[in-house]
Amino acid sequence: MEGDSAGRVCDHLVAMRRMPASRRLSALIQVREPVSAAVRQVARMLAAEHASAPRGPAVSEQGTAVHYESMHLVRHGLLEGLHCR
Repeated sequence: MEGDSAGRVCDHLVAMRRMPASRRLSALIQVREPVSAAVRQVARMLAAEHASAPRGPAVSEQGTAVHYESMHLVRHGLLEGLHCR
């Protein structure tokens, strides 16, 4: 979560479409489609993203139990004043 210019905390939303079941990795493997190149490409992209990702105390804080509990409370509307209006 990030703050906006007024200091309000904003959560981001990503709209996603469901992948057709026939194109899922498990289905492709079952019908013996070649998937090695695609899996390697995804692995390389993920590794590159992680290699260039910011590090430090502020980032580590996002992985703490306290952060996750706060996120749970926000998502379930148990904390007020944390959503952008």
